[in-house]
Amino acid sequence: MLLKIAIGAASERLYLSYPRLDSNAEGRARVPSFYALDVMRAITGSVPDYRVLAQDAAAEAGASLGWPAPLDPDRAVDDLEHDLAVLKPLLESRDVSAVKGRAHYMLGLNPALHRSITSRWLRDKKAWSKSDGLVTTATTATANDR
Repeated sequence: MLLKIAIGAASERLYLSYPRLDSNAEGRARVPSFYALDVMRAITGSVPDYRVLAQDAAAEAGASLGWPAPLDPDRAVDDLEHDLAVLKPLLESRDVSAVKGRAHYMLGLNPALHRSITSRWLRDKKAWSKSDGLVTTATTATANDR
């Protein structure tokens, strides 16, 4: 009855989802609930095989445990999914000039993220720095060495 009320309350569009992985049980796959199967029965007139429904849901979402975001940022359900969906094609691109600065807005969203990315970038530089755990004690140290 609650499912019927929830579906009836939608004014324009209805989105249904379910967690495909049980993160508490070592990433074990989950099957669609009886509610999802019942909705598909109402739409198509027959109860689909739960494996087919699970495959269709996975293909539609485009998300995985390793990258929990849709392929299209406009389909994200929250800010985290949106940012991950923006980042994925940028990380996979081989054209540096096309992606340079495209996700720079993320550095201003969260100070911890800004520190983490900056520290990671500094660790990847060839020269040794404070990001490698070194501390300069010489009195002639420059401002860049501290």
